[in-house]
Amino acid sequence: MFPSQRNFQLKPLPQAIILALLLCATPVAAEDNYCQDEDANREWAELLARTPNYPLLIKLYALRAGLCVMVEHNLISLQQATAIFEAERDDALRERQSAEKAPPPVEL
Repeated sequence: MFPSQRNFQLKPLPQAIILALLLCATPVAAEDNYCQDEDANREWAELLARTPNYPLLIKLYALRAGLCVMVEHNLISLQQATAIFEAERDDALRERQSAEKAPPPVEL
């Protein structure tokens, strides 16, 4: 753990951002390549601009960007990229929901 993360507490994630994350990355058919979708790219950029210091969003944004580069260079298939992203997105959202339900840490 980095020193700056020791006292890091997750702030409530506005429901609108959770909804945006889900809408930006809903399961897609194999032929749909959202890496090249200008609207999807703009939505992700706007979401990051609204919440630039939110770790979950930064992680998913970076993962999406990296997977898109790998698809563009034919290092992995679009289907592989989609499966990887969806699994990570689902895990991140479950983790976030668990963190919101957990009681706040007690300082000694």
